Amino acid sequence: MAGADGAGERISRKLRELYDTVREETIPDRFLDLLEKLDEVEQAHGRRDGGERK
Repeated sequence: MAGADGAGERISRKLRELYDTVREETIPDRFLDLLEKLDEVEQAHGRRDGGERK
């Protein structure tokens, strides 16, 4: 079916456009701060357990 192939191509193109748009977005500072705090907690937890990760 030619219509189904054309629809699939349009969907693929739109998904690629959406992916490219999201990929180009910057990460908000608030989110980066939360990731940094998570890293600090994970590092502190690792030291408390003798440095071993489970």
